[in-house]
Amino acid sequence: MAERADWLSVDDARQLLEKHLAGSQKVLHCEVVAYIMLGIAAELKEGKELWEIVALCHDLDEEQTKYERTKHGLLTADWLEGRLPLEALNAIRAHDHRTGFVANSTLALGLRLSDALAIADQFAGRALISGLADGTGQEHLRSALDSRPYLVPMILDISNQLQIDVGRLADIVADAPHQNA
Repeated sequence: MAERADWLSVDDARQLLEKHLAGSQKVLHCEVVAYIMLGIAAELKEGKELWEIVALCHDLDEEQTKYERTKHGLLTADWLEGRLPLEALNAIRAHDHRTGFVANSTLALGLRLSDALAIADQFAGRALISGLADGTGQEHLRSALDSRPYLVPMILDISNQLQIDVGRLADIVADAPHQNA
């Protein structure tokens, strides 16, 4: 990431996370997404710092948009305008499909994949994620995520686009901080 003095650092991102989401389960969710993003960035040989910052910040507007999900991520990107590169802002804008904003950069795909894996981990568990590599495991994970049927196809599609083996993704998730359902 090209350095600019006014861009966020990882420490800045963590401070924003605490400011906007202190006491919320979303803090841990963002930390898990960041952990997964770092693993994916390493696999793809991408700049880890920017990927971690984007992951930490992606849900900053959760409290303000929880009843108006079509704005989730858009408000955060507005807040961070001028403090992150456009690619990062667009990844945050596009991480929730309900906004209608589309970004397909490697960073945007990595954020959507990491977020989907973190949600699957929280609500279905790591054992089911580890079974993604075979067809049987996919069906078990789909069943466990019945209220979020889009997650398994999303995970499989994006992992294919990024050319990351789902077994490797399961290994990354297995080492992430634990979340409570």
